[in-house]
Amino acid sequence: MSDENDDLDLLRTAFDTAESVLDHIGDDQLAAPTPCDEYDVRSLENHVVGWLQMFEAWANGRAWEGDADAYVADDPAAELRALADSALAGWEQLGTDRQIDGMNATLPGDFVLSMMITEYTVHGWDLATATGQEDRIRAAFSDEQLERILDRGRRMLSPEYRGPGKMFGDEVPVGTDASALDRLVAFFGRVPR
Repeated sequence: MSDENDDLDLLRTAFDTAESVLDHIGDDQLAAPTPCDEYDVRSLENHVVGWLQMFEAWANGRAWEGDADAYVADDPAAELRALADSALAGWEQLGTDRQIDGMNATLPGDFVLSMMITEYTVHGWDLATATGQEDRIRAAFSDEQLERILDRGRRMLSPEYRGPGKMFGDEVPVGTDASALDRLVAFFGRVPR
């Protein structure tokens, strides 16, 4: 098991990078497609901020009953930053070694942390790729961090959640010489760029 502070640093990096990407998206890019097929840039902005409302509540020990997928962000970068700071503060105060009631189940805190780390790393890549900011992602994470995120993804994402009509696509095959970032996004069903 990795150190909780290191894990929160991974989440902080994912949030910081996603915020930076959001902050550099132009109005003329909002209708662009993303590697996450069901979302264009604007709808993916709404998704990442909407879901962070739920994650922020859980990190702070609160129940959440809204509709994350119906959320419309006015200022995605600023809203993500505020929610991210609150979520990180909640994890720091309450820790990750606890049970969280959410998604009609009781989830281990470390599992929810994995959901958040992978969600904001991979969707950050989706948004960066859609808007020509791939270098922002590559510069933000070390290979060691990406390997740790991939390991969390492998432990979290089971096969029953993959495939047509499910939350995640099938893993995309990549060569043995693929970078850590390419292997991470391929694991989550994206074709590396």
